[in-house]
Amino acid sequence: MISLPGGLLVAALLLIAALMLLYFQRLKIKDQKAAKARVAQVRESIQLNRNQLDKRHNYLNTYNFLAYNLNEVLIIQPEIAVR
Repeated sequence: MISLPGGLLVAALLLIAALMLLYFQRLKIKDQKAAKARVAQVRESIQLNRNQLDKRHNYLNTYNFLAYNLNEVLIIQPEIAVR
């Protein structure tokens, strides 16, 4: 087995610890960026849904059910993907 002087061993351990710290710090930053992007995507989706609900509510408020056919209330909304 190779014997290293005490100072060199401590320096090697500190170097390994510093490299591990940098690695995990970069990993944390990468994960935070991915999480922020996902949150932005979800917020955008929520806003689109709110806009659709507002649009439908406005159409229903202005629609006279007694004067028009019910089929006319079913307005095609291309931004909604039916699966």
